[in-house]
Amino acid sequence: MNPDPNQPQDQPQQPDQVAQTPAPEAPVVPEQPVEGTPASTEASTPNPFGSAPVSSDAPASNPFGATPDPAASAPSSTTIGSAPVGDPLSAPSPKSNKKLIVLISAIVGGLLVLGGIAFAIYFMFFAVTKADYQKAYDQVTLVRDKYKDAGSVSASSSEATIKETEADFEAFKTENAKLGGLKALKADKDLKAKYDAYNTKAVAYIALGNTLFPSLNRFVEASGEIKELGTGSSSFTSANIQKMIDILKGIDDITDPTLKTYLDSTIKVYEEILPQVKIYESKTATSTEKRAAITAMSDSLGDISDAATKLSKDLKAKGEETDLADTLNDLGKTVTSKLNDAK
Repeated sequence: MNPDPNQPQDQPQQPDQVAQTPAPEAPVVPEQPVEGTPASTEASTPNPFGSAPVSSDAPASNPFGATPDPAASAPSSTTIGSAPVGDPLSAPSPKSNKKLIVLISAIVGGLLVLGGIAFAIYFMFFAVTKADYQKAYDQVTLVRDKYKDAGSVSASSSEATIKETEADFEAFKTENAKLGGLKALKADKDLKAKYDAYNTKAVAYIALGNTLFPSLNRFVEASGEIKELGTGSSSFTSANIQKMIDILKGIDDITDPTLKTYLDSTIKVYEEILPQVKIYESKTATSTEKRAAITAMSDSLGDISDAATKLSKDLKAKGEETDLADTLNDLGKTVTSKLNDAK
C-alpha cells in the first residue's frame, strides 16, 4: 500500500540517533558450594562508597576507557626472600644517615670518655706531684728518727733497756709500714729502686727484732732469777748449780736461734760442772780428787766464756747484716732531691 501523503512519514533513524537501551542484566545468583568442594577463597571486594558489592568474577568497568590487562594486575610470582621484580633497592633515607652519624658520634664520644677515664686513672696512680714528694720526705724522716731511737741491745742489757728499746722498735715498725703505700715511692722509678733496696734490708731487720726481743726478754728474766741465787764462792754450790740448770731449761720458749744456741751451750756446761762441784763439796773426797774437780770446773767455765763471746759476735753480725743506715740514707737523699726539683 502506498503511504498516505497527508500523514507524516516515518524517518529512518540514524545510527547515532538510535537510543541504545541496554538489555537488562540477569541477576547474579551466587553459586552454592557443592558439598565436599571448598568454596572459592576469592571474596567479593567491598565497595568503599557503600554501593552493592561488585562480583569479582565480572570484569569491572574502567572509567578511563581501557580494559585492564588481567596479567598486568595479577601479582608477580616472587621467590620468598628475593627482591621483588622491578622493585629496585631504595637509597637510604636522610633519617637513616642521621642515625649512622649519631651512632658514630656515640662511639667516638665513648672513646673520648674512656680516654679521659684512662688519663684520670694514670694521673691518680702514676703522676707524682710535689705534695706526694713532700709526704714521702716527711715519712722517711720519721722512719729514720724511729730507727735511731730503737738503738741496739745485747744479752747483757738490762731488762729496762730492752723494754724501752722494744717499744721504740714497735714504733719503727708502725711508721715503716706506711712507706709502702706512698705514691711517690711506687710511681717514681728512681725512688722505687731506692725504696726496694731499703725494704729488702728492713724486712730482715724486722724479722730479727720480732724473734730477738721476745727471746731477750725471757733470757733477761732468767738471768735475774739466777742473780737472786747470790754471787761469790759461797753461792757456788751444787744446790745452786742445779737450780741454775732448772731455770735455764725452763725458758725453752726462746725462738731466736743465736740465743737458743748460747742457752743450750750454757746448760751443757753447768751439767758438766754439777758432778765436779759435788766432788769438791764431798767430805770423803781426797785432795787430789778435789784438785781435779776444780780443774775440770775451770775448763768448763771457760767453755761458758767462749759461748758468751760467740753469742756477742753472732748478735753483732746479725745487727750489721740488717743495718738500715746506708739504704735509709740513700732513700732520704733521693726523696729530698725529688722534692727540691718538684714544681
